[in-house]
Amino acid sequence: MDVSDLIGVEECESLPVKQVQDLYRRYVSRSQVNLMTTFGFGRELVERAEGAHIWTRDGRRILDVTGGVGVLNHGHNHPRIVAARRRFAERGRMEVHKAFFSPYVAALSHNVAALLPGDLNISYFPNSGAEANEGAVKMAYKYHGGRRGTILRADISFHGKTLGAGSLTGSSENSFRFPGLPGIVVYPYGDVAAVGAPGGPAPPPPGGGPRQGATRRPVTPCSGAAGW
Repeated sequence: MDVSDLIGVEECESLPVKQVQDLYRRYVSRSQVNLMTTFGFGRELVERAEGAHIWTRDGRRILDVTGGVGVLNHGHNHPRIVAARRRFAERGRMEVHKAFFSPYVAALSHNVAALLPGDLNISYFPNSGAEANEGAVKMAYKYHGGRRGTILRADISFHGKTLGAGSLTGSSENSFRFPGLPGIVVYPYGDVAAVGAPGGPAPPPPGGGPRQGATRRPVTPCSGAAGW
């Protein structure tokens, strides 16, 4: 491959939507293109974003009520965050290194502990929601010394796409059954009473999708919960 065939940043920012869709189909996910264009969001590109608003290339302003689908609690390009990132780069600060302590991690963990109630004073900073959920499950396993092995999850849920977090996810989109965590049982979303009902929740169906059958076996309550 010729290096001249690579797409640079400047060229990337001027790609037309049809070419972006084609690149997604060829190198990212065909099904994602089909899904996004069905709802209309994938038919245009974003020019800029600020606060709770997104501006498309054709000049429309859209209120982003989802906050980037739950990942931007401070909005898009918050001025204080942008200023801190710019200052960090201008001073040439080190992003991350396994062999050195980070004063930023130390200060952040202190601040989080100061804001949280009681003895919630230990922080775990993962890379994703899936890693956070798997960390929560591991903590529950360890807290009970391995004596409890049942994990409850709702039949309609999303907890991540890794093997572990994916096995905690209940979605009709999971048509392929990957191997997952053992001991998972399912209860109807929003029906906490079903957890303690005779027969208890049921094992998950193939593929991890929404449960269709009846409840099956009693379940001892446990702390192995995972959620956003």
